Amino acid sequence: MWLKVKALLSRSGLLFCLLGLALAGLACWISYELQLGQQRKAYSHEINSTFQVVGQRMAVAEASLDALVGLYQASDDMDAALFTPFSRRILQEHGFLDSLEYLT
Repeated sequence: MWLKVKALLSRSGLLFCLLGLALAGLACWISYELQLGQQRKAYSHEINSTFQVVGQRMAVAEASLDALVGLYQASDDMDAALFTPFSRRILQEHGFLDSLEYLT
């Protein structure tokens, strides 16, 4: 009888040990998934913010260049002397533009 009780206790101990390991593994997996979700959300927010900033800068650059084209098209007397001050201001305000050239 003692052997049966001892064998039953050893089996249940093994069962509890395996159950404990399974629960610990599940807790680790849940923790990992939560952290991964938070990192994805932060990355997505950062990408969206960067995309918006780049879009805004491109819109401002496009408007400035459209104004420059409009100045050129509206003036019959356009020459390099009129073009230079206007283009210089655009270059100062938009550091990502390297140069603007007046071509005849």
